[in-house]
Amino acid sequence: FSQVSLYRCRSSKVASSLHLSQEDLKKIVFDEKQRPSAGASRRGAFRPKKNNGHYANQIFKLRDGHLLQYNEYYVDGSSDLVVYLCNLAETKENTKARILRNYCMKNKKRLLAADWFARGGSTGRLMDATLTRWKNDTIDFLEGAQPPGTINKAVLVGCGVGAWVAILVALARPDLVRGLIGLSADPDFTEDLLWKFLPDEEKEAIMRDGFREVKWGARSEVYPITSSLITDGRENLVLRGGPSSLDIQCPVRLIHSLDDEEVPVNMSMQLAVCLKTPDVEVIVPKLGGHRLEDVYTIPSWVDPMYGDHKFKPPELSPLEDALESSLNVCFNTTES
Repeated sequence: FSQVSLYRCRSSKVASSLHLSQEDLKKIVFDEKQRPSAGASRRGAFRPKKNNGHYANQIFKLRDGHLLQYNEYYVDGSSDLVVYLCNLAETKENTKARILRNYCMKNKKRLLAADWFARGGSTGRLMDATLTRWKNDTIDFLEGAQPPGTINKAVLVGCGVGAWVAILVALARPDLVRGLIGLSADPDFTEDLLWKFLPDEEKEAIMRDGFREVKWGARSEVYPITSSLITDGRENLVLRGGPSSLDIQCPVRLIHSLDDEEVPVNMSMQLAVCLKTPDVEVIVPKLGGHRLEDVYTIPSWVDPMYGDHKFKPPELSPLEDALESSLNVCFNTTES
C-alpha cells in the first residue's frame, strides 16, 4: 500500500469501531505511528498513558455521539484534578490554560481542558450550543474522562462563561466538584450585560435569524450570539436569588480585574454574596483587563540592558500568583 492508502485503511477501521462519520473522523488526531490518540476510543474506554506529560487534541465521545476535543496533562496515580472551562472568545489552549499546565507540572496534578461543543475542535451545531448543553457535557466529561472505577472531584477553573457553567455544574453535581475558581466570571451576562444593552434592531435580528456576531466591550470583541443561547440563558440565571441562594459549599475564589473592560467587577462581588459557602474570596488585581493577561512587559522605550539595572519582572504575574494561591486553597482544604 501507499502511505495514503494505508492511512485511509487505518482511518476506516477507527471510524468503523467508533461509529463515526468521515466529518467527525477529521477531529481525531493520529500519532506518528498512525494510532488514534488515547481518548479517541469509545466513551468510557479510558486508557491510562504510559508516561506522564502533556497530550494534546484528544477526543472524548459524548453520550449522544458528539466529540469533544481536549488537552490533558497526565500524572499517573494522581487524584488531584483541575478542569479548565474557557470563555466564549478563546479555545482550550490560551494563556490561562498554560499557567494551569505549569502549575500542574510543578505540583504533580492532572489537568483537563476541552473545547466547548460547537467551538474549536469539538463537533456540533452553533445553534445547539447553550448553557444547558455545556453544563451537561461538562458533567459527562468529568464522569467519563477518568480512569475506570475512579471519579475524582475536580477543581473547576472557569473563565468568563466558563465560570457560569462551573456554577451550574457545582449546583447540579456537587459530588464532582472540589473547588471553584472564577476568572472574570460573567454569570447571567446574556441577560444583564448583553441583551439589556443591545439596540432593538439587533435583538430583533437575533430572534428572527437565530444568529448574530455581536461586538461587546471596550475591545470590541466579536462574539457569536444565538437566539438559543439567549433563551436558554434565561433558564439558567443564578444571580436572582439574593444572599446565600446558591447552595455551593466548596471553596470559591473569584479573580476579577478592576479594569475589566467587558464585565464589571461588581458581578463577581454579587456572585460572592449569592454563594452559600463561607469560604469565598474575591481577588481584584488592578490591571489585566477581561483576559487577565500578564501585565509585566518591558515598555518599548526601555533598554532592558541599560546601566546596572536590568529589568527583572516578578517570578509570578498577578494572575499566576492569584491562581496558584487559589488552587492551593482548594486542594489543601478539601479531599478528592
